[in-house]
Amino acid sequence: MTAGRLERLELRLRPSRQLAWANTLLHALTAAGALAFTPRFIWPALLLIPIAASFLYARRSVSLGRASSVVGLVCRPDGSWRVDRQDGQRDEGRLLPTTVVSARLVILMLRISRTRRTAALYLPVDALDSEQHRQLRARLRLAGPTQFAADAQPVSRS
Repeated sequence: MTAGRLERLELRLRPSRQLAWANTLLHALTAAGALAFTPRFIWPALLLIPIAASFLYARRSVSLGRASSVVGLVCRPDGSWRVDRQDGQRDEGRLLPTTVVSARLVILMLRISRTRRTAALYLPVDALDSEQHRQLRARLRLAGPTQFAADAQPVSRS
């Protein structure tokens, strides 16, 4: 980065083992809780069906196997973001103030221009090259108020 001017930052995402393990653990604990904390009837077993469906859906998202999975991001010097999807579709977005930056995890919140929806991207350290993760954290920490969407507040740091 040059003094006073942010350069273009291109990020290529890869499947995250940390997110896969977190997804598996979360769904396993949910299934165990559904069976352990309910009376011994047939309906607790029926709760396993939506839990399993949720697990399979989330597993495909974490592995970047869905067509709508985000596989790349480009942060431009003007603060706009380009979101590249698995199916080749590209969307434009703006950074939201609810973005969270920590040493091991970045939760990137973007407002997608075309749909006006919010996209939450969970980026642990293994989802990006270590240098790209460091550059992303530095970019987000240095981002001024002009880097955010219209209803902006500063990035929260932890």
